[in-house]
Amino acid sequence: MKFVLPHSTRLLFAAFALLLQPLAQATEESDQLIRTALMLDSHPKQGAIIFKANCTGCHRQQGDGNASRRIPAIAGQRQAYLVKQFADFSLRDRDSQAMHLVVISKSMNDPQSWIDVASFINQLPPASTVQHGTGSNILLGEAIFREQCSSCHEEDARGDDDGFIPSLRNQHYSYFWQVLRKTKCKPRRITCHAFAVVLKTA
Repeated sequence: MKFVLPHSTRLLFAAFALLLQPLAQATEESDQLIRTALMLDSHPKQGAIIFKANCTGCHRQQGDGNASRRIPAIAGQRQAYLVKQFADFSLRDRDSQAMHLVVISKSMNDPQSWIDVASFINQLPPASTVQHGTGSNILLGEAIFREQCSSCHEEDARGDDDGFIPSLRNQHYSYFWQVLRKTKCKPRRITCHAFAVVLKTA
């Protein structure tokens, strides 16, 4: 005898499909933008000009961020990861009114500008001075990192070799704390599954 789902269950599945469709479309569009950017030749010198005009007000001249304003240090960050963030901001898949305004500006609204800026940022020396926490529970924190985080971010927190998983090194404590709290309470639509699971169990 053929099993037939109840009408109410089929309606529920249909509703879920409709809800998930915009997310799938946004993810596909983001992936296409990222692929396009990464296939282009990068021009760090042009990226430096764009960075100076659009980014230094928040991230500062050397990309070392601002701990008091919870603005991340981005100097030396993985190139592919940066491109992905630009794509996600442009599609509003990641929240930040300031960044939404940046990626719709004339000099930052296309994949070529993203790869140029990302290549420039990637070449900057990592921030030499960053904000630190109190140091309490640091051994526990290290143990949790090695158990839960190092498989993706590597043992030294440098990120993956393909460049899509970010480096966690040379970053401000206040920004880290903000990201962890916000993502645990309200995950980004584009939060990777592994990160979401780690935060859910934390």
